[in-house]
Amino acid sequence: MDTKSVDRLSIFLMLISAFFAYLLPFQLFLFAYAVLGPLHYLTEIGWLREKRYFTGSKFDPALLFGGGIALFLISVIPSAGEAVIKILLWVFCAALLMTVPMSEGKKLSAVGLVALLLAIIPSLPPSLVLFAILLPTLIHVYIFTGGFMLYG
Repeated sequence: MDTKSVDRLSIFLMLISAFFAYLLPFQLFLFAYAVLGPLHYLTEIGWLREKRYFTGSKFDPALLFGGGIALFLISVIPSAGEAVIKILLWVFCAALLMTVPMSEGKKLSAVGLVALLLAIIPSLPPSLVLFAILLPTLIHVYIFTGGFMLYG
C-alpha cells in the first residue's frame, strides 16, 4: 500500500471514528479507554525509542524520565497537591524545550530557569491548575495522536 493510500485510509477512519463518537459518545469512550488505550501504549514505547523520543540529545529522555519519577514519588503524598502541579508544569516545559535545537548548556539553563520560576511562585491560579491537570490528556490525545495518524 502506498503512502497516499495509507493517508486516505487514515483520514477516512478518523471521520468514521468522529461519526461513531457523535452517535455513541460514552460507549466509544469506554471502548477506547479499556481496549484501544492499552494497545496503543504497547506499541508506542518502541516507536518513540526508535525516533529517539523526538529530542535532540541522548540525555533529554533521561532528564524527562527523572522528572516523571519525581512526579510519581511526590504524587503519593496527600498534602503535595500544588507541588505535583508545579512538577507537572516543569516536566511539560522541559519536554517542550527538549524539542528546540540548542546546546546542552543552554537547554539545562532554560530547564533550571523554569524550575526556579515555578519554585518562587507562591501559589498557582486555579485556571493554571486546571490547565496543568488537563494538559497531558489534551496534548496527547488531540494533538499528538491526530498528528501521528495524519503523518502515517
